[in-house]
Amino acid sequence: MPVTYAIIWMDHLGARVLPLDNTESVVQEISTHLTGSHLKHKANVPGSGHKGVDHEYFERLATALRSVEAALIAGPGTTKAEFKNYIEKKHPEAGHRIAGVIAADHPSDSGLRAIGNGFFNLTDTRFQRVAP
Repeated sequence: MPVTYAIIWMDHLGARVLPLDNTESVVQEISTHLTGSHLKHKANVPGSGHKGVDHEYFERLATALRSVEAALIAGPGTTKAEFKNYIEKKHPEAGHRIAGVIAADHPSDSGLRAIGNGFFNLTDTRFQRVAP
């Protein structure tokens, strides 16, 4: 069953794609091949000290993005903005699928779904109480 809305939480080490409108769907995990340690910028040494973009990681995320109509990108740091810029440059036909980019530290999957449901103005019927 195709997914209309999803929230993608990502940082420089990996991403989780959570479908919002199909509770039967499984959370998709996508990891990068970069190591977790940060580079240190030293005085009088060329370069920014930034690792740069893992193009293979972003391509796997772009593939996941093709399976949704609209996605909210969330996460800490600058990787989410780098991914949005990458999509707009390398896959302009998919750029319209990114509905927004927000900062979010490390919420649980249910917390992410709540953020996504609020952003897309969806109601999660699994948690609604039925009036007696």
